[in-house]
Amino acid sequence: MNRSLLPALAGLLSWVLAGCAVEAPTTPETPTTPETATTSQAPAAPNAPAARPTKVAITVDDLPTHGPLPPGTTRAQVHASLIDAFERHGVPEVRGFVIGEHATDSPDHREALRIWTEAGHPLGNHTWSHPNMEEIGVEAYLRDIDRNEAVLAELTGDPSGASWRSFRYPYLRQGFDQASSSRVRAHLAERGYQIAEVSIDFWDWDYQAPYVRCLAAGADSGVAALRDTYRQRAVEMLEWHRAAALSAFDRPIAHVLLLHAGAFTAEMIEELLTAYEARGVVWVSLDEALADPIYAQVPLPPRTHGDVLVEQAIASLGVPHPPWTHHPGALLGALCQ
Repeated sequence: MNRSLLPALAGLLSWVLAGCAVEAPTTPETPTTPETATTSQAPAAPNAPAARPTKVAITVDDLPTHGPLPPGTTRAQVHASLIDAFERHGVPEVRGFVIGEHATDSPDHREALRIWTEAGHPLGNHTWSHPNMEEIGVEAYLRDIDRNEAVLAELTGDPSGASWRSFRYPYLRQGFDQASSSRVRAHLAERGYQIAEVSIDFWDWDYQAPYVRCLAAGADSGVAALRDTYRQRAVEMLEWHRAAALSAFDRPIAHVLLLHAGAFTAEMIEELLTAYEARGVVWVSLDEALADPIYAQVPLPPRTHGDVLVEQAIASLGVPHPPWTHHPGALLGALCQ
């Protein structure tokens, strides 16, 4: 471990163990990209298991294709690795959110989604093309949501949509002002969608490209560093979100973890599940996690981008803002270049 991080680690350890809230800054910054996150000087969370079990639902975005692939690896193999690990660990109903424009454009993509659905894991709507709402406008964004429905109906054999009317916002962006947030939410309600909120996110997507680069370079030490960093980051962010939610809501909550259908997440999924279980996580379905009343109680801020549930509460309810952890985005971007 980098010795420069030890004082920070000790700082947040004291915060979590004391159970006290950290006073929010007058203008709290909530990093939404690796670039902004790497500027945050924040203590990391401890690795000690929690005293009580924590319910966590796993969701996976960007089916059937996310990030680059190592040579010789298929999307079907990535999905099969994820599914196999979920089965070994008894993870129920992992909802995979589909980007429609990639769903049926190759036999490999179709096979990946067949593996997913035949294993009994449901699909959800992640829009047709994964657009940025602010760039294309709200009405075009709504058309992008609707366009994906025919693909989901075909993939699931469910034209009614009863099995797939769950929606995950691209970039977790629910709106760029009050009007856009309200318009999209009203449209989703009219179409009968569940909104798949997120409460734990450690940006696993940021590890996919450096993994493929390091493999191509034959840099075994780079891959080993990625494995260690991924595992440590996943654990510290579990602890950060768990402690931050306890501070914000005065009770433990059921959590929703965001992952992506990338090659490195498939490579690391076994270690990730094992590490979380060692820290008191018990796996539940998305429906069970979202049944926690907190998901209906936190008002949506007018502007969101990458915001998980506790960040929404910080913005809309003014709850205390814990210190941010340090995301290694700059190092990931430079590794094996």
